[in-house]
Amino acid sequence: MERAVPILPADALDVARAFYVDQLGFEVLFEASADGKRGLLGVGRGGIRLTIDSPMEGHGRAACVSIEVADVDALFAEWSARADVLREPRDEPWGARTFDLLDPSGNTLFVMGPQRGAGDSRPDQAPARPSPEGLEELHTDFARAMREGNTTGVLERLHPDYVLWSAGRPPVRGREALRSALDAAFERFAVEPTFDCEARAVQGDLAVERGWDVQVLHPRAGGAPLTQRQRVTLVSRRDEDGRWRFVWGMSHGVEGGAT
Repeated sequence: MERAVPILPADALDVARAFYVDQLGFEVLFEASADGKRGLLGVGRGGIRLTIDSPMEGHGRAACVSIEVADVDALFAEWSARADVLREPRDEPWGARTFDLLDPSGNTLFVMGPQRGAGDSRPDQAPARPSPEGLEELHTDFARAMREGNTTGVLERLHPDYVLWSAGRPPVRGREALRSALDAAFERFAVEPTFDCEARAVQGDLAVERGWDVQVLHPRAGGAPLTQRQRVTLVSRRDEDGRWRFVWGMSHGVEGGAT
């Protein structure tokens, strides 16, 4: 079996241990620490695995991890009785039900699962067929707009309620919130983007992809190109017009690039 295990930074291992084990109901899988405050702590709950690293020197801080569960409301009821959560569960316009909370070191736990009744079916309604071809078209059109420096074209491939999670930064909500940043980037660079998809799951009109986003940035003022590489998780939805659009993006940290 293969599994990706997020590593979250912590200020003190004993504080993180109390939060995840005593409050959220995880169990300790391993612990390597001489003083109980610095070192590594592995915790698990069902199919969820996390590694806590204190002080996690040399890496980014304020991480975000997505936790996929079958019953969002049941987990909310359990965790909200033991810990402070940021908000109650809500149905997202892109088809998931979510809530989130912060651990003591400021890492975001973003919990997502199916909306209530999402598994119900009507006899007169056949389940939608997965359409990987439509997803490939979305990636092709998105990359073309990036190469052309077309901000409006990029935003048209995003759902109006698109949410971007970047490591160490607060979430950006709504595609229009990205317009000024895109305009500034396209003014400085000609962008050559590539998405290397490692895994894809399609269920009806919802798709989740994991892979590497690579952007080669060519300075318009001249000079050597810069390469920016980041591992990403993407959620896309097929809308009523039949077109796929990105509704959620999560960056797990950038390697290289420009400031």
